[in-house]
Amino acid sequence: RFPSRHFGVNTVWLELSLTAIDLLAWARFLLLDGELAAAEPKKLRYRLLHVAARLTRGGRRLRLRISATW
Repeated sequence: RFPSRHFGVNTVWLELSLTAIDLLAWARFLLLDGELAAAEPKKLRYRLLHVAARLTRGGRRLRLRISATW
């Protein structure tokens, strides 16, 4: 199912989706090893892309706060 009834919007959406899939495949190939190197995209989404973190600002710095229990 495409998100719109307009052909132009759907073509852009499809190109962005395919680009995201390619980026995930290359990241898996170049950056990961062990169990995650052979993981399916669904597993990669839950292990890498759904990280419980928060961006905070303070003292002119931007920090990424990752929960210790994650």
